[in-house]
Amino acid sequence: MAATDLLAWAVFVGTTAAGVTTATRALPPVQRWMFARVRPWACDVCMGFWTVGLVSLGMAVWQHDAALLLACGPAYPWALVVLYKTGEPKSPPPMPPLL
Repeated sequence: MAATDLLAWAVFVGTTAAGVTTATRALPPVQRWMFARVRPWACDVCMGFWTVGLVSLGMAVWQHDAALLLACGPAYPWALVVLYKTGEPKSPPPMPPLL
């Protein structure tokens, strides 16, 4: 497998893992655990690790290519970047009322 193919799979796996993490956290039971700060649901590092591993494993099984598991390395930091960028606030917090 060429290095460019591996990096392309890493971008795909990292982005998919970040999306799976966001979608999983939107489920009501997981959302309750997340607000209660239960790991791994509330931790970007933990959720990124496990979802990258699962998505990479799924891609390797789907493509019948165990070499795709090597995409976990570069996919993990990419998933963390995507989670950070999608989770940051879009606007400043509202100002407190004037007294």
